[in-house]
Amino acid sequence: MASAMKWWKERWRGAGGGREGAGSGSNEAESRVIHCNRPDLNSSFWYASNRTSTTKYTWYSFLPMSLFEQYRRAAYWYFTAMAILSLLSFGPYSPISLWLPLLFVLALGILRDFAEDLRRSRGDKEVNSRPILVHTGGGQFEEKQWKHLRVGDIVKVTDGNYFPSDLLLLSSSTTDGVCYVETMNLDGETNLKVRQALESTWDVGGKKESVLENFEAVLEYEGPNPSLYTFVGTLRLEDGQTFPVGPSQLLLRDSSLQNTGSILGAVVYTGHDTKVMQNSLPPPSKRSRVDHTLDKIIWAMFAVLLLVSVLTAVLLAVRTKNAGTDPWYLQPTIRDSYYNPNKAAVAGIISFLNSLILYGYFIPIALYVSLEIVRVIQARFIAADIHMYDPITNKAAKVKSAGLNEELGQVDTIFSDKTGTLTCNQMDFFRVSIAGVAYGIGTTEVERAAKQLGLALGGDPSPRDPKDNLLRLSSDRKAELQGSINMMDDNNNYGPDNNPYREKGFNFYDPRLLGGNWIHEPSSQNIQFFMQILALCHTAIPDGIPEDPASMRYRAESPDEAALVVAAKQFGFYFYKRTPTMLHVRETVSPNSNPVDQVYQLLNVLEFSSARKRMSVIVRFPDGRLLLLSKGADSVMLQRVDKNKSGFVKETNKHLKDFGEVGLRTLVVAYRQLDEEEYRKWQAKYAEARATVGRERDLHIEELADEIEQGLTVVGGTGVEDKLQDGVPEAIDRFARAGIKIWVLTGDKVETAINIGYACSLLRHGMDNLLVSLEGPEAHALEERATRDNLSRDEIAEEQKAFVGRKLSEALDLVLTHHENLRESMSSAKATVGIGDLSDQIGDAADYPLRKPDQHSHAIEYALVIDGVEGAQAAMAADYAISQFRFLERLLLVHGRWCYRRISLMILYFFYKVCMLGFIAFLCNCFAFFSGNPFYNDWYASCYNTVFTALPVCVIGVLDQDVSAAEALRYPELYRSGQRGEMFNKRSIFGWLLNSLYSSAIIFFFPLAVYSGLSAIRPGGQVSSIQDYGAGMFTVLVLVPNLQLYMAVQYFTWIHHLAICASIAIWYLFIIVYGALPPLWATNAYKEFVEVLAPSASYWLLQAVVIVITLLPEYLFRSLKWALYPSDYQIVLECTKLERKQTSKQQHRV
Repeated sequence: MASAMKWWKERWRGAGGGREGAGSGSNEAESRVIHCNRPDLNSSFWYASNRTSTTKYTWYSFLPMSLFEQYRRAAYWYFTAMAILSLLSFGPYSPISLWLPLLFVLALGILRDFAEDLRRSRGDKEVNSRPILVHTGGGQFEEKQWKHLRVGDIVKVTDGNYFPSDLLLLSSSTTDGVCYVETMNLDGETNLKVRQALESTWDVGGKKESVLENFEAVLEYEGPNPSLYTFVGTLRLEDGQTFPVGPSQLLLRDSSLQNTGSILGAVVYTGHDTKVMQNSLPPPSKRSRVDHTLDKIIWAMFAVLLLVSVLTAVLLAVRTKNAGTDPWYLQPTIRDSYYNPNKAAVAGIISFLNSLILYGYFIPIALYVSLEIVRVIQARFIAADIHMYDPITNKAAKVKSAGLNEELGQVDTIFSDKTGTLTCNQMDFFRVSIAGVAYGIGTTEVERAAKQLGLALGGDPSPRDPKDNLLRLSSDRKAELQGSINMMDDNNNYGPDNNPYREKGFNFYDPRLLGGNWIHEPSSQNIQFFMQILALCHTAIPDGIPEDPASMRYRAESPDEAALVVAAKQFGFYFYKRTPTMLHVRETVSPNSNPVDQVYQLLNVLEFSSARKRMSVIVRFPDGRLLLLSKGADSVMLQRVDKNKSGFVKETNKHLKDFGEVGLRTLVVAYRQLDEEEYRKWQAKYAEARATVGRERDLHIEELADEIEQGLTVVGGTGVEDKLQDGVPEAIDRFARAGIKIWVLTGDKVETAINIGYACSLLRHGMDNLLVSLEGPEAHALEERATRDNLSRDEIAEEQKAFVGRKLSEALDLVLTHHENLRESMSSAKATVGIGDLSDQIGDAADYPLRKPDQHSHAIEYALVIDGVEGAQAAMAADYAISQFRFLERLLLVHGRWCYRRISLMILYFFYKVCMLGFIAFLCNCFAFFSGNPFYNDWYASCYNTVFTALPVCVIGVLDQDVSAAEALRYPELYRSGQRGEMFNKRSIFGWLLNSLYSSAIIFFFPLAVYSGLSAIRPGGQVSSIQDYGAGMFTVLVLVPNLQLYMAVQYFTWIHHLAICASIAIWYLFIIVYGALPPLWATNAYKEFVEVLAPSASYWLLQAVVIVITLLPEYLFRSLKWALYPSDYQIVLECTKLERKQTSKQQHRV
């Protein structure tokens, strides 16, 4: 029972019933004990099954939960209450006319939820039914479905397949227990990760079936938690031996096995306990500011509705009391009459309830459904935009949060990562510094941009002209290289653009090094050693045919690392094979010599991390030397240099600074020769640290790595170029013209960041550049205090955060002191969008905080991902995803602006038409002694929003364009109207409501004058009845809002005209068909149109007169405003017309 309660507690807290709370990590501190290959012994622990579910509902919770989602909107509660009140005898409308529209709207929402959850359910079924080989005893495997796996099962996964759960790697088809794993579905990275089983379990699953049959072990490890990169446990074998296990032995669900025949693994986490499911949190609920404003309007309409209902109730109560029995037709003397003068208060209460139903059309319940439909269609149009399709990656735009479409038209600030977002994330080896000499010819994008802008980059950068290189060479070398220089001059296009050695990751050109010419350099031994370091100091995995270097590709943890290995290959040091303990390099030391295969013993790998900013390997060379080879950022590498044997620190530092100024990413390359005894002692401590079980394991390993990475000797440095994506400078320039502020996060040097900022138009002439540096006395004092007080890493991090925050605050205050308008704009900040390749560890848009709204702020934050070569997982979690940064300008300046305008116009128009119906209902009640008896058939009112006027407004919400896409991009300043909220603000809302009040008065009183007995209406000369007046008035009430769209919209297609004409035709068709029904169904509309309205000339004349009187003032107002106070888009339209006329005249003259 205790185990069952524990299991239930875990499910409730950690997995949220298998869905919503997954990933909370509530039971992270609890450890587990499982028996490998004996799942029957684990059944008592009540571990989760391997069945996963991403559905929002279950079969029994679907209907109530879906209804709960619908009724989160106050309008639904109101209409449900009104539908219930209509069941009472005094209701103004028949119950069915209120219940049917309500049920229709609810059914649409429920069907939408059902379709979405059905799609999720089918995906879950496909995943849960995937086959997997499970050991069933006797060394035999049986194929089972994923959902039937249990903790402790031994499974076999073959090459190319996904891991069905989190597994502990036991053995591999390779002899050294190594397998290669692709984690693209987890972190978006396409490079392969190396996982290696414990040596003590390598023979499990080998040729001897008895080993697997008799294998048993007890694994004690941490409980389920969402951390993808940590795992701590201890494996105890039958013979009593105990071995620590960690992330290197953990295979995560939804990652795949690559370049490995097969592996055996023990199931450790299943179902919603797996790390990927623990990270599968439901996305936060986000609503646009338009939705928030809409809520306020709805509440305001509620207030108006209550006020009018109270006013009606009071007036009826007073009139009932004062009139006594004079209104005999209301039968006030009958017992239980609602109009009994002795019960005026009761009459008032009944009138109040009656009015809530009668005026209920002030609350537009159909608006919510229309908005959802329109936003989904808008999202489809965005995804189908061919101008945002990238043929290279075969990816189009993706929309995950259609409810935020209009926010794309009001973006105020962009937070962006640089690498992979503004750049291609395709690193090319471009320049290098070896033994104090800089190599590399060519011009970077930053240099070209600086030349165009007339900027001086400073310093003495690495030589860009090969003729300059000759000045530094001996006479023999000058003669030797002159031929290749002249050849380049003949082509008049030397450098990287005409480079026969160019390949992916390598864009370097310098005749002093290429083609084996480096052997003739004075420092050839240093160059050879430098290239050996590049070929050895990495964690890349070769993928190709060893005998064909051109086919070899490297799966590295970053594109930078792959570029360095490719560079080593191009210089004659071809890394082609890797084992856990050996590195194989084919070295060519001169153009005329045969390549020699060298095998280096790999002893340790000290991996890169964002905190360390470096990586190292300890390698034993074939000649017996024991060396630590290291590469990393100069900010950390130069601190670890041996002062007595520093190497080429001064020259390398200068060259790297020059490289950084021209936009290159730089690394320092260094080494240290280790003493055998020193290494032996260090290795013992390192092995002990790796065997530690607990959270302090990583801390001990990092401390020991820092201990041995001291006393380095600098050999040189590298410069790698990450080119900007196409169209980035133009896009950023348009964003600046559109009034969008851009923040770019980068880990580059200050000089590199500034120059790249100019290259991509982020920084421009005339800007005040403010540099906030952490290298001053205050920062050094902070470091000294941390050392003196022996602060922990967390305490140091908090101190640094506080220091950075204080410096940024001081900097912003300084800027705002001189720019009051900027202070005002920041105080009224609008929407914020964070974009970036969320898979990057540095510059991760998920890690740096988007602005969080406090109680005084109404900022909207949402994530947009550049879903390029990597970032697949980030794209799944983002609100929007595009494959190139340049597509962002079309997404915001075109689609965003259109969506904001469309949604705003749609909401304003909706309130315009419903308020007309509400005001007319009030006027009708005033003329009906506040009795609550409407002048028109209740079905007219029920179908008014959902049928007679629904189609045109939806077409407007999908297709409206004030300017074309080309004009929106040509004039980015048009975007500022959305930032200022010009389309949807208090003024526009008040203007539309005022127009609604005027229109409703005209629509009510003009038909009243015509049908009030002043003239004969019926063919027999009879005057009109109340239902004649109601039908005639309602005809105009349908025509006016439909034709009103011709006043509000400038862009029309045949679809617009069809929607408007179809809506009007539907009204006439409805009144004919409905009037043809039996009198029991048609009630007072029986043959109303055929026998009364259609034969009457005044009915048709009334429509024309009322339409003109209603719409003419609006037409005149809009025309005068266009002529005297035009909006930005109106000016653009006039300019476009003028340009077309001028072009037409020129063509005519020709």
